[in-house]
Amino acid sequence: MKAVLTILVFGVTVTAIILGQTYWNEEITTVSSKKEIVQEASKAAPVSSGEESDPIGDKIKDIPTKPLQEVFNRVEGKKEKIKITFIGSDALGSADSGWPLLVEKKLQDEFKDKVTFSTLHYNLTSNEYVQQEKFNDLISEKADIIYFEPFTLNDNGSVTIEDSLKNVQTTMDKVHEDNPSAVFILQPPHPIYQARNYPLQVEALKDYAAKNNILFLDHWKNWPDYNNEEINNYENEAQSQPNDKGNRIWADAVIEQFVR
Repeated sequence: MKAVLTILVFGVTVTAIILGQTYWNEEITTVSSKKEIVQEASKAAPVSSGEESDPIGDKIKDIPTKPLQEVFNRVEGKKEKIKITFIGSDALGSADSGWPLLVEKKLQDEFKDKVTFSTLHYNLTSNEYVQQEKFNDLISEKADIIYFEPFTLNDNGSVTIEDSLKNVQTTMDKVHEDNPSAVFILQPPHPIYQARNYPLQVEALKDYAAKNNILFLDHWKNWPDYNNEEINNYENEAQSQPNDKGNRIWADAVIEQFVR
């Protein structure tokens, strides 16, 4: 009888050991499988740094013109918008086809709702502009960035270079009294075929900007030489405005100040 009991106890013990080992092996296999799943999931899912990508912020960092970049930096992360105003003669073109419209479309594509635009143009000389106090229109715009074509072509033969530059300074002074942080970029109108005195006025404007640490957009270097007849293919017959090809050149020069 004892022998039988011994055999039964031994059998139960062996069975328990075998069942226990089998259960343990299954548990190890299950844990290993779960670990592999977690590892695969970790590889598939990118690790989040807790910061979302800011494509507009990245584009602001890439603005190549430092004073313009600084304007954008002032409103980065805020609900404020940058206002860019183009002001000058009718060389700016019409509202539906001028180069400012091309700039607006490109910069709104780049910076989305961070930028707004306005255009002011007058068929006046700089003397008439200042005498009529049209600079009040510009003051009302409250612009952050101002592209100022100071009626240089309209002044040709009517206003001296010295008076033209005084009118530039008067306009900027009036605006800065109300809006000290406004950034001015001076620029000439489009080049004219075989012009004589006009290029001298443009050069004087460029020198004035350099001496007074004012940004100057020298877009003439992007056009054909004004002594070459080819320049006529980039402006209207009256030479008062760029045509579509000329508008594209001028717009691209402005865009290059914002987009690399």
